[in-house]
Amino acid sequence: MWNEPGQSGPFQKEAIVNEHDALIDGKATRQISGISKSERHRLIKAGKFPLPIRLGPRCTRFSLREVSEWVERRKAERDRGAV
Repeated sequence: MWNEPGQSGPFQKEAIVNEHDALIDGKATRQISGISKSERHRLIKAGKFPLPIRLGPRCTRFSLREVSEWVERRKAERDRGAV
């Protein structure tokens, strides 16, 4: 019952977006961060990756802004030689 890409309606697979941020699913988080689901869970548990946002009992999303900032911090660490 998902809408086709570009269609509006109550069931959208695309990121939930507002003017300041977007909520992305685990697959998009993996594509942006480049880390696996298990590595993401390990980093979350260690306090080193943005916490997911629970929208329902079986629905979690991540802040696109927070994940992007995490990637940028990793790049800055690389450039400083800290990684």
